[in-house]
Amino acid sequence: MSHDKPQYKTLPVMGTRELRTMIPTMLDRFRKLGPKAPPVFFGARRRPEGVLLPYGRYEEMLEELDNAAIVTLVEACLPRAEAQLGDDLDVVASDLGFDPAELAAT
Repeated sequence: MSHDKPQYKTLPVMGTRELRTMIPTMLDRFRKLGPKAPPVFFGARRRPEGVLLPYGRYEEMLEELDNAAIVTLVEACLPRAEAQLGDDLDVVASDLGFDPAELAAT
């Protein structure tokens, strides 16, 4: 999936009182701009303590984290797989934690 990542500039931190009054406006912006809407930083005394972001961007972030975890897992398994290239596919699949019967069914 190839999404252009929104480029966020550093935004000011909204105070918690201001946040309460601005929620409807922020939701409107999130609806209109979707994942490209800028995040909203908030906290007491304007110190960053939390962030609100559009749900679409949250979903994109979860997918990015999943992809990064998969890459890490594959990179960790590659040396073992490369060392066993002479073995049968069933042996390599088993050593990597896959069920060879499931692979044959696909």
